Amino acid sequence: MTGILFDKGLTRQDLLVLQNLAADVRDYRRRRRNKEQKQPARKRDAATLATLKAFNDPAGAQFEPTILTTRSVLRVETDVVMIMHLLLYFCTSVPSAALLYWNFSCVHGLLHLAMQATYMGTYTLMMHQHIHLGGILSKRYAVLDAVFPYITDPLMGHSWNSYYYHHVKHHHVENNGPDDLSSTMRYQRDNFVHFLCYAGRFYFLIWLDLPLYFLKKNRIGLATKAALWELGWAGLMVGNWGQHAFVDKGRPDSDYRSKSKAEYASQGALVFHGIDFVMITVRLLLKDYRTLAECMVPIGGQISMTMDERVEFLKGRTQQFTEKDIQRKP
Repeated sequence: MTGILFDKGLTRQDLLVLQNLAADVRDYRRRRRNKEQKQPARKRDAATLATLKAFNDPAGAQFEPTILTTRSVLRVETDVVMIMHLLLYFCTSVPSAALLYWNFSCVHGLLHLAMQATYMGTYTLMMHQHIHLGGILSKRYAVLDAVFPYITDPLMGHSWNSYYYHHVKHHHVENNGPDDLSSTMRYQRDNFVHFLCYAGRFYFLIWLDLPLYFLKKNRIGLATKAALWELGWAGLMVGNWGQHAFVDKGRPDSDYRSKSKAEYASQGALVFHGIDFVMITVRLLLKDYRTLAECMVPIGGQISMTMDERVEFLKGRTQQFTEKDIQRKP
């Protein structure tokens, strides 16, 4: 038993990766019992990677598109599920919002709010693809691709174009480093007061912080555009706190994109199961490191850790950085 939760809602890809990591844990325990030498599971890793690639190859036998007739509508065929989400939003959110505008009722408003709450996560993932690729639809639908965010973004809590400027032009450039406005380095990540300061700064100052960041980098055009769009409104960055809470104090700006599991293990990457980034934020603010430790999927040297050692390991990743720490090069 590995103690890892295999949720029934996992995608095939997520399940395959989690099974691979669970097998590493079982192998480690078996070797420790039998006092065997470490044998890297390279064949299993190679097979897992090959299967994952096959899942995303439209020409492969293991590719299972959710919709056959609309693959040509999308820029990337494997994003076919996004067309269903786009249709869903235009068939529910848009008419519901219009009806609320013309004939408001409290009951309808509450139902609409509940519906939007279930949509916001998947919508943001779709827009993440949109801003990185410059769209999700094929080129012949470029006008629709460019226009629909101006309709749906406000319904999902996004101010127009702000996600693009903040995420692509700023966050991916700084990569959680000291100049990243999303960075939690200067905060104690299990401290509720620090969280309120972080969230409060975003709420009240992001409209100013992002343009000032671009001005500091001498990117006048981006500063002007960001200022115009950021003056719309701001959304709470609860998820961002949880996603960026665990920082290696020795390598705070570590940037690794390798597909090698060994590389992730050597960098001390963290993998969780049975918990999402919002609940990670909640558990941190409750200082409930035990639950977080139990939700870890140990990789590399983490496999040999006891639960108490996992707790201390996680606590070490949430310590506040001083300005001296930030200036010190590892």
